[in-house]
Amino acid sequence: MNHPKIALLALLGALASPAAFAQSYVSGAIGRGHINLDCAGTSQCKTSGSAYKLTAGHALGDGLAAEVGYVAFGKARASVTGVAVTAKARAVTFGVAYEAPVAEGLKLGGRVGLAAMRTSLSATNGVASVSEGKTKAALYYGLYANYALTQAVSLEFGMDFSRARFDGEKAGVRAITAGARVGF
Repeated sequence: MNHPKIALLALLGALASPAAFAQSYVSGAIGRGHINLDCAGTSQCKTSGSAYKLTAGHALGDGLAAEVGYVAFGKARASVTGVAVTAKARAVTFGVAYEAPVAEGLKLGGRVGLAAMRTSLSATNGVASVSEGKTKAALYYGLYANYALTQAVSLEFGMDFSRARFDGEKAGVRAITAGARVGF
């Protein structure tokens, strides 16, 4: 009898079972983003805008999960003597999350990891425009609460934080979102 083949078939069977799929999840959320820009010397400045995030994760056990995601932290806009500047920050994230039950159907959690942070700047004076983007590694972290509607579907409220960098300048970014998580 070939034991490695039997072990491989058993592992594949376990991974294909509904219980194994119940450990994976996807979530989507929308909300408000903020880029902490210095508005000194500008005639108009808006540092908040729409944010959204998408996350896929897999539970590793004991409240710990591995996650990959995408977070759009929104836009900031400023004007200086006829030139309009727009900054955008978005990131692909890789990290871990930990959550613990605190009441019936309610879990609180936190996440931490690395982000490939894409910071883009564009400027226009009404006649000409220029834009440039740079991607840098950054730490990200967040807090969230999940409230279970069913065994597979829950509402998720979260806050995610990181830092955008562009040519030596740094700005804190955050997204406060609400959405849903679906386990499978």
